[in-house]
Amino acid sequence: DCVFPTMTYLKHINLKDSGITDFPFKTVVQATPNLQTLYLDDNPLVEMSCNEPSNITYISLRNIRRNKSFLFCANGTKCIFDELKYLDLSDTQLNITLSDFSSLSNLEILSLCNSLSESFNSLLKPLSKLRILDLSHNNLREHLGTESFEGLNNLQELRMQSSSIENIPSESFKHIKNLALLDMSNNYIRILNNDSFASLQKLQALILQENRIGSWKQSIFNKLQLLKTLDLRSNWLSDISIDMEFDFKRFEEIDISFNPFSCDSCPMIEFFDSCINNIQNFTGVCDNQDFNTTLRNWNESQSYVCRTDNNIQKNLPVVIKENSCGKSSSSTTSSSSTTEISLPYESTSTSQDKKTYMNYLYLIIGIIPVAGVLCYWKRWNIIMFVRIFRRNMVLSLLKDSKTKEGKKESYQYDVFLSYSDRDREWILQQLIPNVEQRGHIKVCLHERDFQAGLPVLENIIACMDHSRCVLLVLSEAFLGSHWCQFELNLAQHRLLEMQHDRLILVLLQNIPRGKCSKMLRYLMLTKTYLLWPEKGDVEEKLLFWRKLKKAIGPVHDTVNVSFA
Repeated sequence: DCVFPTMTYLKHINLKDSGITDFPFKTVVQATPNLQTLYLDDNPLVEMSCNEPSNITYISLRNIRRNKSFLFCANGTKCIFDELKYLDLSDTQLNITLSDFSSLSNLEILSLCNSLSESFNSLLKPLSKLRILDLSHNNLREHLGTESFEGLNNLQELRMQSSSIENIPSESFKHIKNLALLDMSNNYIRILNNDSFASLQKLQALILQENRIGSWKQSIFNKLQLLKTLDLRSNWLSDISIDMEFDFKRFEEIDISFNPFSCDSCPMIEFFDSCINNIQNFTGVCDNQDFNTTLRNWNESQSYVCRTDNNIQKNLPVVIKENSCGKSSSSTTSSSSTTEISLPYESTSTSQDKKTYMNYLYLIIGIIPVAGVLCYWKRWNIIMFVRIFRRNMVLSLLKDSKTKEGKKESYQYDVFLSYSDRDREWILQQLIPNVEQRGHIKVCLHERDFQAGLPVLENIIACMDHSRCVLLVLSEAFLGSHWCQFELNLAQHRLLEMQHDRLILVLLQNIPRGKCSKMLRYLMLTKTYLLWPEKGDVEEKLLFWRKLKKAIGPVHDTVNVSFA
């Protein structure tokens, strides 16, 4: 039996590439009741017995490929992962059944990238809360069926890149009606049917780049009312039919770059020409009465080219400028009736100018009341901005005068702490050890450093005056304390009087905007603050402490100052 020491507060274990063949899951879970994250990537695991309840939310078992078949739940045991949210089984030769997923009812993210060797019909049925599924780099050519996604009613993102898919069976996606993003890039899809995606009524982004899709002659996406982004980059489009144009003009963004367009296709040239019509500096946006669609990569070199019948490659924007489709007849008509239309043209031009001026006038008249309403609505923010700007100007002048006088600052403390008593545990267990003990920064802690016998207010003012900077530890408890609010306002005034502006904000949690005072909201808008990564890993917390020490600044020699 494996002896694993009890570590009550341990939350993260990383045992990547450690040569483990049999992981003592039960022993580890019993010894680490608060474990949340477990990495066992690149180990030659044979099996994983997991019939012990745990609070783990993230498990990574990537690249368990040194065995021919990895047993996720060994010996028929039932997996007990009630809290598991994320499971990564990428690059692992799986031997998994429906029962293995039966206890993962709360799973939200699952990666089976390059892990499936056979049909997965109904395999994922128990995962009713799954939001993101990655099936990329699997051979799904014969395994994509009508029941493949049964039970995944809440799925929002599905990725099936490089999965050897040649066609999309009808009703393949009938069980995932809430899907918002579908990525089927780098497959062998040739034909799109109008019923291929008919059930995906909430689809917003469809990525089909690097397939073999050619032009189509009937509208395919007319049923997808919420679809905004279509990516057909690097396919086999040679022409743009009327039905394709009808589909495209409904989207906010399309990418049809790197397709083998024909330079001799008038419908295709007229489509692009309609996009850039009356736009002097075209940036890739179709913006006239028919189109309001962003065309990706238009300005990227060689992204839109075409070939002539003689197999000569040309730059598509150049071809459009030289477009002769339909110009001959219009040119002839124009030249034969020049005299007759000269006066009407001048009249039309004058009328058009007047219309333009009136439009500008209406626009200005409409903007003025809107601007007035916005100024009244944000009047407090404007007032606060003026006050802060004025205060900063005064502070800058004071600093300049102090520099000229050559005064040398000396402080007893590097940082003065202001916090709520309800956050005292975090201060003593997290901040003091990491900042004062390991960072050699002298912290003023009221319960330790206030001078006995002096009034509390006098202690606060004296300690602030003898500290290089003030650190506010913000939380909902801080905002609910009148004493903490008083310290916040006092810090603002004392820092101005002391001619420096070293106020540091640390948020222990995301605070709802409605609970913040106007002063605090403005401070958070005008100052960069640090957010404590409560659920972050060790690296995120180390980064937090480094940023905090940098904000406090370099440690200087402190002097003992008497408050008496």
